[in-house]
Amino acid sequence: MKSGGGGGTFDGMEPRLAKLEARADAIDKRLDDIKMDIGRVETRIIAMSDAQLKKWDVAQVVFVVMAALMAAAVFGPRIVALL
Repeated sequence: MKSGGGGGTFDGMEPRLAKLEARADAIDKRLDDIKMDIGRVETRIIAMSDAQLKKWDVAQVVFVVMAALMAAAVFGPRIVALL
């Protein structure tokens, strides 16, 4: 490509432009793949947090039942004595 004076040609430009376009297309494909991967990761994180919440709910129920049994063991005889 010649510079100045307007007498240059663009013969060497087409292959370089085609190469850049191919690279841009490859980058677009990679970005699409990354978006899909992020979506999968997000779905897995949500599923994991739901599972953790369920485990926490079970732990809370066990704690409440244990507390109720302990309260019955400690205060049961006193309540019966008052009746």
